[in-house]
Amino acid sequence: TGCLFFITFYIVGIAMMEGVNVFLEEEVVGRPSDQWWTSGYAGSTNFAGTNEGGGVLPTLQGYYGSVARTWVTLFRAISGADWSAFAAPMASMNRFWSVVWLLYIFCALFGMVNVVIGTVVDIVRKPLPSDRALRLAAEQKEERALTALLVQHLAKLGTDDDSRMSRKVLGHILELPSVVKQMNDFGVDLEHLEDVIELVGVEGHGGITARVAARRLLSLRGEAKS
Repeated sequence: TGCLFFITFYIVGIAMMEGVNVFLEEEVVGRPSDQWWTSGYAGSTNFAGTNEGGGVLPTLQGYYGSVARTWVTLFRAISGADWSAFAAPMASMNRFWSVVWLLYIFCALFGMVNVVIGTVVDIVRKPLPSDRALRLAAEQKEERALTALLVQHLAKLGTDDDSRMSRKVLGHILELPSVVKQMNDFGVDLEHLEDVIELVGVEGHGGITARVAARRLLSLRGEAKS
């Protein structure tokens, strides 16, 4: 839509400037123009500015005397100014230009409305985080928090290996009041502690890492009671 608007802006500006320049050449130099879109009303309008009301030649030159002036005029017309004041001098040349101005204003407004609507639709259609993604993010946050808590208490125990926990060490940590409270907040009941440790599954003498223990403990939400 933006590209189409700028193409329209460019073409209309060039056409208007050319039409005005041909007309001015006819009026000032006196050479008849064979271009139908610039003739038809030249004999009945005060173009030169000799009567009381003034003419439109200075206005035409000011609004459409060059490409830059024409584009500025077209921009002002769609940016809040009274576009009919810009269209009137050209309409006095030939009413064909009134139609051109109406089509230009319609296309410009239509293009701007489309841009606004497109922007709003893009914002509305922007994918929001799914429930699953939000739930996964919350679970990962809880896992990190529980892992940090287990590592903290494991370090306080001063075991030979502060990266892994044996069944006995895990049981001791899970009996600590701060850990029990945290597990209750996470929805894991430690009332039957032996069952919980069994479900966590501490393998052999190698023990289990705090991260794995945290993940498995959080997966037991509600299972320990049953």
